[in-house]
Amino acid sequence: MNSLSSELAHNDRETCNTLFAAQTNQIIYRSFVADTQTAVAAMLKLAEGQTHHCLLESVEGGEVRGRFSVIGIKPDLIWRSRGREVFINRAPATQPDAFVKQEDINPLDSLRTLLEESAMPSTAPLPPMAAGLFGYLGYDMIRHVEVLPDNNPDMLDVYDSTMMRPSVVAIFDRLKDTITLAYQIRANAFGTAEDGWQAAQTALDETETCLRGNLPSPVSLPKQSELAEPKSNVTKDSFFEMVRRAKEYITAGDIFQVVLSQRFTIPFALPSLALYRSLRRLNPSPFLFHFTLGDLAIVGSSPEILVRLRDEEVTIRPIAGTRPRGATEAEDTAHAESLMADIKAELQAQNIKGADELQLVFFSVDPERDTAYQMSEYLSLFDADIIGITGDKAQIEQSLKRFGIFAERIETSDEDYLIDHSASVYLYQSNGQFKGTISPAEPYEMGLAKLQRLIDL
Repeated sequence: MNSLSSELAHNDRETCNTLFAAQTNQIIYRSFVADTQTAVAAMLKLAEGQTHHCLLESVEGGEVRGRFSVIGIKPDLIWRSRGREVFINRAPATQPDAFVKQEDINPLDSLRTLLEESAMPSTAPLPPMAAGLFGYLGYDMIRHVEVLPDNNPDMLDVYDSTMMRPSVVAIFDRLKDTITLAYQIRANAFGTAEDGWQAAQTALDETETCLRGNLPSPVSLPKQSELAEPKSNVTKDSFFEMVRRAKEYITAGDIFQVVLSQRFTIPFALPSLALYRSLRRLNPSPFLFHFTLGDLAIVGSSPEILVRLRDEEVTIRPIAGTRPRGATEAEDTAHAESLMADIKAELQAQNIKGADELQLVFFSVDPERDTAYQMSEYLSLFDADIIGITGDKAQIEQSLKRFGIFAERIETSDEDYLIDHSASVYLYQSNGQFKGTISPAEPYEMGLAKLQRLIDL
């Protein structure tokens, strides 16, 4: 072990032996001062000669660097899937092409099994990213969850998903100005605890020596004038047609939000890390990432998380302007009323004609208690422009059957319409004229615009 960090090795052999005997995955790690190092400089050093590696960084508020940056190198396993086929390489360092096809297993089930195999009981006192799988899940993975049309041509010819399990993870802590190098010892990968311990020390020694070495000659970034004109995979007229159709879906209440995308291609002969360096300067964000996965490189900058699981708590970031699901039916109704009240207040603040007289009424349906007669009597108490029935999808479906309503749009009287809209049902009472659908889960701006349109009708 290098003398510079020998006293900072946090796991001793006795602990290693005990965990290994218990067949428990563990991390051997060491830390040292890194106030002269940067994550990008370290990546340039550590990635040299590597075919699979990744860099994750964070910039908060577009100005402040996040506390941690993470580099993953030297994977001991690579997992990938295409369609229903799954391939695993358990010796990528020595046999880069030795992928073995898994038979008769769904890719998601295979990934769950791999996650269980790779799990660490705890990474403390290190952050969670000290161990794990790093990679991407492509859009087509959704086809293992639900049946969707699959008639788009595959222009990229890449795997639907690729995951790697780095044996060495370097964690930059900007708060403490340290780098921690972590090596994962898995009991099923070594014959004895001593074998695992020696492998860890060798890997950490090599990584530390590399970090303390000289920086490779950086690749100069090209001037913008030297770049070719990017090409799109759709024409301007085709994209405008996509926008027109999306607006129709929104007006009909079929969707709340849609991302219309096009793919731009441009010749790029530089290393992908050069692109990442430019991106992190031009568009800093909380989630910056660079992956090199063999012949494929992925570079990105994202403003928010999609989903996070930590301590058995799942965190998602819903569309702006929505409300969270309540713990009870009453809370759901309160959230819906709160959202719609905000929209009405905004209409009033803008002095929009008719806003003061607009009535918004929401009530919950109990299919075991309510009858069609009771519903009719309840609705007769209101002279409302918009009346919404809230409840979960199962309750709503039972209620529709109970009230003899099976179609998406059924005229129930001279004035009323019931509309089955995703997980909720909405009734609009306006002199027999159906005006549209509005969901309490819709973004604030969309609800505001649709209410304005309803008032104008």
